[in-house]
Amino acid sequence: EYKDLIFKSFFLRIKLFKTIIKFNLITFTNLNKFSMHHKPAVEMGVDNASAKKAKLGVWFFFIYLFFYGGFVAIGVLNYEMLSIKVVAGLNLAVFYGMGLIVFAVLLGILYNFFCSRYEDDMNTDVKEDIQA
Repeated sequence: EYKDLIFKSFFLRIKLFKTIIKFNLITFTNLNKFSMHHKPAVEMGVDNASAKKAKLGVWFFFIYLFFYGGFVAIGVLNYEMLSIKVVAGLNLAVFYGMGLIVFAVLLGILYNFFCSRYEDDMNTDVKEDIQA
């Protein structure tokens, strides 16, 4: 009975897989027919701030890596510490993990803010030189 169940399950999976493949072939063979063939909405030019943005991104990466490394180090070296209640009944593992998520979002917002300023400052100078 158990072998029959495995046998039926195997063939149902094969049938499902064939259906998925058939669906993908029907969906993706005529993809060009539904394409709009339009050009980019914004004219792309040289980004003079790209080096500065890349440097900022690397700095933010290492800052986040430091805090994430602390979380991993606690988990590897002293995992009992993660079960300590810290705030509002949450243990350190949950609190630290949620903190890492919030910290990543904040770093993303800061990165966007600073990169926008870099682009405005460094690319505006080029536009003024072209217009002059």
